Amino acid sequence: MAVVTGGDRTDIQLAALETSTQCLILTGHISPTPTILSRAEDLEIPILSVDLDTLTTVEIVDRAFGQVRLHEPIKVQAICQMMSKHFDVKRLLTKLGLEPAVPA
Repeated sequence: MAVVTGGDRTDIQLAALETSTQCLILTGHISPTPTILSRAEDLEIPILSVDLDTLTTVEIVDRAFGQVRLHEPIKVQAICQMMSKHFDVKRLLTKLGLEPAVPA
């Protein structure tokens, strides 16, 4: 489960980190606070910060994953293994002219 919320909504971010959230997507290109970064790091939950507003981001995520059925844990595990083996996040971010979030 990914949670998409405004980068300024630390209350929602903290609540999301205490659930079964697997990824936190912060909108408005607002860097997460040190508290959020620390908690996400402790829980090994990635944070993605985007320039877009929350509604647009949700629509993009929905279009990307709306047709994919990932209800079976084995599918999720297979995708995670393939991503870690074949997907270079740093290269993607570099190509997009972005930098990964760095803890303060």
